[in-house]
Amino acid sequence: MTNWDEIKSPLELAWRLWEIDLIKEVLALSPARFQQLFDRAYSAIHKQLPDLRARKALWRLGGSAADYQGFHSVVIKVPLELPRLLLASRNKDHRLIGFKLLVRNPQSKDQEIVSAIVRALRRRDSYENSGGIPQLSLFLDLRYPAGALPDPELVQSLIAAIKPFAKGRKYTAPFAASQLQRLKLAE
Repeated sequence: MTNWDEIKSPLELAWRLWEIDLIKEVLALSPARFQQLFDRAYSAIHKQLPDLRARKALWRLGGSAADYQGFHSVVIKVPLELPRLLLASRNKDHRLIGFKLLVRNPQSKDQEIVSAIVRALRRRDSYENSGGIPQLSLFLDLRYPAGALPDPELVQSLIAAIKPFAKGRKYTAPFAASQLQRLKLAE
């Protein structure tokens, strides 16, 4: 069992919170305890930017928050600056974590989320494309659960971006088609 209070280095704490050997232990933390550890690491690491080690540690910290939120269906208070920083990265792994955090962040605006989804779907990288489709679904589920949809202009940009995926790739086509159908109900 990890004694989280004995980990003095915020960089090490960020790494340990997203370490594969500790994932069960991390996911077993209470939301309050996870938030406390996240805040402790984030506030110290953020001050070290633009150091490369700090950027990598923030990516890992963001990854742990995204996984924790996904597992527990709770919202961890992640400063909006973190997903924005990760989305601006040249590293696709960092962008994908930033994307997940942005969609779950209650402070983010629909326009910003839709822009990130459209960018991911338009990238030439199948890794990011395939991340855009479930994040679109999550965005709609979290913000528009009763069948309502965002502004029609945003819906149109989402339809244009997801349409190519509704026919094509064996694994993404059915999921993309269902999201496309969901969006078209608003037309």
